[in-house]
Amino acid sequence: MVSKIFWLLVAAVLVVVLVPPVRAKVWPKVQPALNPVYEWSARNRVDELRGVVKRADAIGHTVPTGQAFAQFVESEDMQEDASIDPWGSTYYIVVSGQTFQVGSPGKDRVAGTEDDILSRPEPLSHPPAGRRF
Repeated sequence: MVSKIFWLLVAAVLVVVLVPPVRAKVWPKVQPALNPVYEWSARNRVDELRGVVKRADAIGHTVPTGQAFAQFVESEDMQEDASIDPWGSTYYIVVSGQTFQVGSPGKDRVAGTEDDILSRPEPLSHPPAGRRF
């Protein structure tokens, strides 16, 4: 009985994943349940990227901002889609004076809002000329 239920669930997941019209109807109902997992993943990734920035800064590199930050992340980190958060947005960096924070726009996909996921502020020895993004 358990194996029949298991295979039924596998078939249902395959239908949702492989049939675009079904996926379009089901995904908006499923995604809110995944947000806690996405938040956990983004929080960990923001901390990893903070470490990448700290290492680059420690060896004298000026960390870029804006779209160049995404390119920097892609070149420094060997993961596929290294600069993309779980919601499909690009991670960003905020530089304020001599400190920086790495951020994810969060579930609303808009940087600079309340649901953003930010690393803790860290000192920066080689700040870029720009301030945000």
